[in-house]
Amino acid sequence: MRWALETKVIKEYIIHKLKEYAEIPSLSNYEDEFMNYLMRDFGTPEGMEWISVEVDGKQQAQFLHNTCDKSGLVFTVHTDRVPDADGNPYQNIIGVCEEDGTITGQLDDMIAIAILRYVIECGIKVNILFTTQEEICKSYDQVAWVADNFGLMPVSIDIDPLREFETGKDAAITIREKMLRFIYDPETVMLLHKTAIRNGIQFETEYGYVIDEVLLMMRAEKGTGCHLGIPLKRYHTNREEVKTAAVLSMIELISAIARANDLRQVKAEISDEILIN
Repeated sequence: MRWALETKVIKEYIIHKLKEYAEIPSLSNYEDEFMNYLMRDFGTPEGMEWISVEVDGKQQAQFLHNTCDKSGLVFTVHTDRVPDADGNPYQNIIGVCEEDGTITGQLDDMIAIAILRYVIECGIKVNILFTTQEEICKSYDQVAWVADNFGLMPVSIDIDPLREFETGKDAAITIREKMLRFIYDPETVMLLHKTAIRNGIQFETEYGYVIDEVLLMMRAEKGTGCHLGIPLKRYHTNREEVKTAAVLSMIELISAIARANDLRQVKAEISDEILIN
């Protein structure tokens, strides 16, 4: 397990980023300001490049491409948030409760973006697709475009709504095998499961529920992929709540995946294992 000091530093970093991001409203179809901020905030690390994603002739997403990638994966996060009952951006106040180890505010999907920002800050390079219009179920075409044009397997990092957190699962994230009648890519799912197990990361395969970008893409018969979930309470409000321990678990998993030497080879071995079994 990580040292307490390291945990404190990571948590403070995530909270700082969430407060930055909360200052910029980003409703569906009005994500430009937040997207431009994220491009400046993430910067262009050595060996990476920004690629504009156009669907039907219109720029709709931004892809931070790791030109030296050996994972074959692209992590997708969405930049839009839901409005309040009057159709306006929520007043978003990010808070922390030390007693029960939670982060609060409107977190969907800023929490996943903040996690990836920390990963990039640590010098770990991963493919990231920042999508738009996810909350109105239109982002999956952007995911399909990157998957098709770069030969990458999309892995959505999003939230998984819960009514209540379960005792003993504070550090658990979700690595789904299936959702509804749709099965996520078996090789990638096994890769994520094995990586989590090898690194002592707590996860569940059925915990919470969300219709993610990858699932919508699969329903439209435009490919396949996977879903990683951060359990969250009070879904689609400005009082959403996640466990800090689960945030740290997600950072550990993504970092472990990115640090592997050649995930394409690992996936090939997993594919053979699936065929044998």
